Amino acid sequence: MASVDATVENLRARGVTIVTEPFELLAISRRLAFFSDPFGNLIELA
Repeated sequence: MASVDATVENLRARGVTIVTEPFELLAISRRLAFFSDPFGNLIELA
């Protein structure tokens, strides 16, 4: 995934519920975000 931030903005524009805004997890050197699907399942972007 090229950009977690850009993907989150694209999902938000489509009405997707963003559960956790993008953030840096330094322990694994990754940028993460979480959103939920229509059934309430949590999905991670990395």
